[in-house]
Amino acid sequence: MRRFIMLVLAVGLLFLFTACGLLGNGNEGGGDNITEPGGENSSTETPPSDTPTSVLPSTQDEYNPRPSWPEPPLSDFEYSFVAELGGYEITAYTGNWSSVLIPAIIDEHIVAAIGERAFEKNDMTDVYIPNSVTLISEHAFYECQNLTSVTIPYNIASIADGTFAGCVNLTSITFSDSLISIGDVAFFRCSSLTSITLPDNLTSIGDGVFTWCTSLVDINVSPGNVHFMSEGGVLYNIDQSAIVQYPAGKAEDSFSIPDNVKMIGRSAFRDAGKLSGIRLPAGLADIGERAFASCTSLTSISLPDGLASIGDWAFTSCTSLTSVSFPNSLISIGDGAFASCTSLTSVSLPNSLISIGEMAFASCTSLTSVSLPDSIISIGKRVFSYCSRLASITIPNSVNAIGEGTFYEATNLRDVYFVSSTPPSVDPAAFYAISSDARAIVPNAAAYGGEGANWHGLIVTQAEG
Repeated sequence: MRRFIMLVLAVGLLFLFTACGLLGNGNEGGGDNITEPGGENSSTETPPSDTPTSVLPSTQDEYNPRPSWPEPPLSDFEYSFVAELGGYEITAYTGNWSSVLIPAIIDEHIVAAIGERAFEKNDMTDVYIPNSVTLISEHAFYECQNLTSVTIPYNIASIADGTFAGCVNLTSITFSDSLISIGDVAFFRCSSLTSITLPDNLTSIGDGVFTWCTSLVDINVSPGNVHFMSEGGVLYNIDQSAIVQYPAGKAEDSFSIPDNVKMIGRSAFRDAGKLSGIRLPAGLADIGERAFASCTSLTSISLPDGLASIGDWAFTSCTSLTSVSFPNSLISIGDGAFASCTSLTSVSLPNSLISIGEMAFASCTSLTSVSLPDSIISIGKRVFSYCSRLASITIPNSVNAIGEGTFYEATNLRDVYFVSSTPPSVDPAAFYAISSDARAIVPNAAAYGGEGANWHGLIVTQAEG
C-alpha cells in the first residue's frame, strides 16, 4: 500500500512539473529557455524586474534550433549587462572551439546582443546565435575566415555594417522574415558565397553589401517581398527601375540592362570581371558610385543620350576599357570616374560637359589624346595625373582654373596649348613633374610673361599665326 501511495505521489509531481514547464530544457548547457507562454519551457516564476518579460515563440526554435554541440565554458566569453536591452552583451570571445555555441542565458538574464568585433578573426567553422539575441553590432564576425554557415535569429531586424565582411569561406546564410535591413558591406569579400535568398520583409540594402563576392551567381528574393525583385539572379528594386546588384560570379560575358532601368546603384556591377560588354538602356538617368568599378574584361561602353552625370569612381580600374562614347547630355564626370583605366587611349568629351571631378582620368597610362570642350570652366585636382603617355593637350578658352596636380607625373607631356589670351588661374603644382622642356603655347605671349618665360613650369611659346 505504501509503495502504491509513493507511486501516485511521484506521478502527481511529474504531472505538476510538466504543466509548469520545469522539466523542459531549463538552462542546461546554456540553451534557450524562453518560449511561448504555456509551451514546454515556460515558467510561472516572475522574472527579475530588469529581465524582459517577452518570450520567444516556439516557431523560432524550429527555425533556429539549438544544436547538440558541446558548450564552451562561460570563461571563454567576455560580457557586460546592458540595461536598455534587459540582458547581456557578448563583447569578446577568447576560446578556440571550432563550433561555437553562444549561450542564451547568463546569470538568469538573456544574452540580448553581440558586440562590435566580438568574434573578429576567430577561427570558428560554425556558430549558433541564440534566439534571445536582438542586436548584432558592426563587424561582429569580421574576417572569421573559416566560418561556413550561419543562421540569423528571428529577432534580428537589422544586420549591421560589415557584420560578416571577410568571411571568405561562408557558403550559407539563412535569414528570417523579421529582417528589415542589411548594412553597408555586410558581406563584403564573402568570396565563397554562391547564392543568397532575401526575405519577405527586407526593405533596405546598404552600399557594397556583396562587393568582392566573386563566386556569387544568384541573388533570389522571397515572393512576398514588395521592395525588391530578382530576374535571372540579378537584384532590382520592385518596379525594376533600378538595378541593385549584378552577381559578380555570373559566367556570362555580356549583359543587356532592361529598358525600364533608370538608375544603376552603387557598386551594382563592381568586380563583375567576366563581363566584356554591357548594353545600357536609352532612358538611363543615373550611374552610381563605383557602379562598374573593376569590371576588368569590359572593353567598351556607350553612354546613352539623356545621361547627365557619371558617379564617382564609376568605371575605375576597368583595365580593358579602350573606348568610351559620351553623350551630348553629359554635364559632370565624378571623381575618379575613369581612373586606372589603363587601356583607354583617347577621350573626346562632349560640349555639354561643365565639370570634371578630381582624378577622373588619373593613371590612364595609355591615354595619348584628350579633347576638352569649350564648355569646361575648370579642371580639377589630379584629373590627368600619371597619364604618362599624354604628349599634348589643348586648354579651351572657357577654362579659368587648373587645379592642384592636374597633370602631375604626366611625364611625357610636352605641349600645352592655351586658346585664351587671358591666362587661367593655375595652381603651382598643376604641371609638377611633367617633361622638363614642356611648353605653354599661347596666342599672346606677353600676357603669359613673355616669350621664353617660365610660367608655372612651362616655357612660354608664342603660337604661330
